Amino acid sequence: MGPLPKLSYGASSPEKIPKLGSWDLQDVVFAAPAKFKDLWMLTMPNCFGNKKAKVIDVYSALAKRLKAHGLQFEDGLKYDEEGKPTDHSDHICNEGSLFPKEEAGHNSEEIVRRFLNKHVSGPNDCGFILIPEKSYETYAMVKRIADFGGRNVLLAVGSKFLQAKPDQFLSNLALKVNMRFGGDNHHFSPADFNKILSLETRKNTIVIGADIAHCGGGGKEGSPSIACLVGSNDSAFMPCPGSMRLQRGGQEVSAACI
Repeated sequence: MGPLPKLSYGASSPEKIPKLGSWDLQDVVFAAPAKFKDLWMLTMPNCFGNKKAKVIDVYSALAKRLKAHGLQFEDGLKYDEEGKPTDHSDHICNEGSLFPKEEAGHNSEEIVRRFLNKHVSGPNDCGFILIPEKSYETYAMVKRIADFGGRNVLLAVGSKFLQAKPDQFLSNLALKVNMRFGGDNHHFSPADFNKILSLETRKNTIVIGADIAHCGGGGKEGSPSIACLVGSNDSAFMPCPGSMRLQRGGQEVSAACI
């Protein structure tokens, strides 16, 4: 096996060499940073567990990390000379800010729907929902509402923002946001790539991938399988629009996406 390809980033960022399939994102600007309108955050009840958190600091840490990787958006924050947020942004929401004071006891779906309808108003907004713990039911509920409404929403466990060193966690979130809004996280090093395929050859080449994912052990009975087909659309081989279809669970061969 030859040497691993180096990964190239933007704005004179250092190249990275993967080690066992992983690498850090310190000091890099994404190869093609995305741009979106506003960053919104919803904190669900008990999302930080038994840990105390100042929500504006959590939001600020995420916003700063996204911007450090080159993403462009509005966060509604103001900072003092030391770079600390000074005002509570209206981009940070909870049940109390979404409903009148005399109303209480809303369930998770009602809170999420109000958050999306009031703030994450379209595909150019990015919404983060902080939840207490990993939950397939919560994920399915949020994705159903958001996807049917054409909204870009990501979920994260609130306590993970309070780790001693959360930078890698925040960078992993930035990767997802950048891809969600059409950016390229990295490219292959041009010098290395040209040794394999010249730029002119890459312009006339398409990379296609297809796979079928089945429900793992412990999944709910009757869960479908998912068939997916993706294909590159430029010489960097990074953006890969795809087609995804559901099919009968356990069925391995499919022509659903073709």
